[in-house]
Amino acid sequence: MAKSEPRKIRSMPKIYADYGYDVHSVEVDEVTLSRVKSGEEISLDGQGFMYDEEGLVQDHWSFNGADCPAFIYLDNCAEFYCQKIWFED
Repeated sequence: MAKSEPRKIRSMPKIYADYGYDVHSVEVDEVTLSRVKSGEEISLDGQGFMYDEEGLVQDHWSFNGADCPAFIYLDNCAEFYCQKIWFED
């Protein structure tokens, strides 16, 4: 029986955002990444991340708004204005 080639697992693209104290990231699909890169104003829910002693908190992202390249807000009411974003395709 012939061996088959191992399947390559491709990770989803990531968008990183620096808000001055820390860097957070969100995984997105190729279409969403293209929309953000093109400058379209877009909002999405992230995968959640650990926040201080509160544990895993749901994150919500807005890109290309009037105030900054990225804005992150959490279900616990924390807000982060990010002045720098970059991409990992």
